[in-house]
Amino acid sequence: MICPAYLREERAGFCCLARLWITPEGEYSVAESKKMTIPVVSYKTLTQILRGYQLLGPRGGSLEDIVKKTDISRNILSKSHGFLANLGLISGGRVKCITELGSSLSSAIVNNLDEDVAEGWRTALLESEDAQAVLDMIRVRGEISEDELKRRIFSILEKSSNPERNTGVICLIEILKMSGLLAQVGDQLVWNENNTRVREQEESVTGNQSQEEKQKSDPGGGEQSLGGVIGRSNGGMPHIHIDIQIHISPETTSEQINQIFASMAKHLYKQ
Repeated sequence: MICPAYLREERAGFCCLARLWITPEGEYSVAESKKMTIPVVSYKTLTQILRGYQLLGPRGGSLEDIVKKTDISRNILSKSHGFLANLGLISGGRVKCITELGSSLSSAIVNNLDEDVAEGWRTALLESEDAQAVLDMIRVRGEISEDELKRRIFSILEKSSNPERNTGVICLIEILKMSGLLAQVGDQLVWNENNTRVREQEESVTGNQSQEEKQKSDPGGGEQSLGGVIGRSNGGMPHIHIDIQIHISPETTSEQINQIFASMAKHLYKQ
């Protein structure tokens, strides 16, 4: 049996609402849900596979049909199907076909429509139940280095690293960046679901922005909500609310609970 507990903290910087799961041993992981299949190909090859399914048309085809369309080996194709299905881009059993979302995304990629590509990947990730464990982990972290993100993806999906999987995780991170859900700020990747964090960074480095333009972006200088996430108080530092929902087993001891919150303080506040 798992029972919920709640932690509410205020912290300048970022806001997230996440689900954590606590074991009786006092260890926690993010979002105990279906686990995403790691792709085993580069982003370029993955888009070629998606394009192949689009060329097969709405009726789809077998593995042999997609081999003919893409000239990609059966082994690579069969290992890539799970990821595309996780994101709702293809569907079916032995005969697979591209979905409406997959077809729209493939067309956007072929025609270099960057905004439509971003929206397609964003929709696929946010609507995928299988992707939520990874997304929740990044929400909780707020910002993370790329190397640390790779390590945590392998940990959450309970997979060991090997050359194929490493290529796939790099592909997944590229998709997260392309979707706009992750943004590069310095040497960190920042969770950017509401496009607020990056906007702050851009405003801080645009020193030549006129006072008039600043007045338009923040006319009152008072309380203002940016995407419902960040508020400002009379020109001061942003004040942020972080809501984290934790599920703790009733068998967990007081000592273990203390260890849980000490661990959260270490990871969330870097203390």
